[in-house]
Formats: sequence, C-alpha cells, structure tokens
Amino acid sequence: MSMSMVDLTSGQVAAHLPNVHSAGISCMLTLDENLMVSGDDDGYIKLWDLRSNKKVKEFHECEDFVSDMRWVPESKMLLATSGDGTLSVYDLTKNIMDTVSDYMEEELLSLEVIKGGKKVVCGTQDGVLGVFNWGIWADVSDRVPGHPNSVETMVKLDEDTIITGSSDGLIRIMQMYPNKLLGVVGDHDEFPIEKIALSNNRHVLASCSHDSTVQFWDVKFLTEDDGEDDGEEDEDESGMDEGGASGGAMDDDSSDEEPAAPAKPKKATPANESFFNDL
Repeated sequence: MSMSMVDLTSGQVAAHLPNVHSAGISCMLTLDENLMVSGDDDGYIKLWDLRSNKKVKEFHECEDFVSDMRWVPESKMLLATSGDGTLSVYDLTKNIMDTVSDYMEEELLSLEVIKGGKKVVCGTQDGVLGVFNWGIWADVSDRVPGHPNSVETMVKLDEDTIITGSSDGLIRIMQMYPNKLLGVVGDHDEFPIEKIALSNNRHVLASCSHDSTVQFWDVKFLTEDDGEDDGEEDEDESGMDEGGASGGAMDDDSSDEEPAAPAKPKKATPANESFFNDL
C-alpha cells in the first residue's frame, strides 16, 4: 500500500511513499507540517517525517483495524480507536504507548476530543457514544444513546457540539452535556456515511458515502454569531433558536427519521481550500 501527497494549488503529486503498509490503510492524520501518522487494517500505526518521507516510529498495539485518530498538541498525545474495541493513547514525546482502555464489547469507530480536552467521545458499532474522562482510560464514564446504527465518523463543531455520520445515512448535530440531538444536516439516501470533514473556515461540511459520491453541505448557520443582529430578526436569518439549536431542532424524545432543516449541498468548491483539513 502506498501514500501520496497532492499540492492542492497545482494539482500535482508533491510526494509519493510506496509500500508503506502491508495491509489496507484505514486512516491518516497530519500532526503538523512535518509529521503525519497512518493506521492500517492490521492494527499498525506509523509515524512519518514528511521532510525525508521516512518512517520515524511504528506501533502495533491494536489487534484489529485502526478506525480513527486524533492529535492533541497540548499534551503531545495521539489517540486512536480500533475495531478491537479499545482506545489507545500514545505519548509522541517519548514515542511510547502511554495506556490503553479495557476492551469494549463493541468496535470503536470514531473519536473526538471535546470540553477543552476534558472529554473524549467515541462512536461505537451499536450507535452509543462512549465518553472517557481525560486521563481515566480504563473504561468509559458515560454512554450516550441516540443513534440507531453505528457511528462511523465524527467532527467537532465546538467544545460542546459534534457532528456525526452514521451507517443509517444521516449526518446529525449532537450536543454533549447536556446530551441532545439538535438536528440533521442531511443524508446520503440511507447509504452508510464513511467520512465527514469540516472546511478550514467551518462553513462547509464534506461527506462521502457508499453511494460513491462526495457531497458538500452549507453549515455556516451553525457557527454564525447570534449577537450580530437583534431579537427575532437574528433568529430568522441565522436559523438558530435561543438554545443554539437549528430551527428544526429535535429534543430527546423526537424521531430523527426526518431531516431538520437540512443544508443544501454546494455544487462547487474553492480550488484553494482543503475540505479535508484533518487528513
């Protein structure tokens, strides 16, 4: 298996690394302008120096595919979820695995760090969000139901809100603590969502699915400043209510079968903007 880096301004391949993994590459993550990590279906995580295009470190702590990874610059920790049901934590200042969680009963498929680094939320195969307290990695502190199917991917909108992509084809907006389904951005006609990513300005969400399409959703209304205008006029223009939920928000008892004020997909993307800023 190989990896390539593409210059988005010119469209040319800037670097090509052949034979980097013996198994399929399941996820990649850039740490900074010089370092990136890749994970594969056999559970290997490899750290690469982009200046020399050479491997710096290799970990093989996961017994199944590496499903997702997140880099926490403040602590120099790399977090990784795996199909073996574990969350592993790597200290890249020492190039060692710091700790690993107990084995969960279900696969861990995605993760995000929220609440200013105090919580780590993981998407599971059974649709429950498992939440770890930072530094207490043995087991989850909370389990948040709400997804009828597996949570394949997620991105952090802010420290209190995540956007999830599920195998039922829906892209949801979830508030964490208090836990609440705020609405649905859109769907891929019941095809499983494989990956979602926010643009650098957080105004556009990209999603890809088993329907072999990449769609772009206008989510600018989720980050607009409600204080720019006054009263009801601001609510009408931004589509947000006083609690920060979209106009079609749903509470915990509401059905999520119908999308709530889905955003329209964009048909064109700026050539100089990377939508997959976390890959």
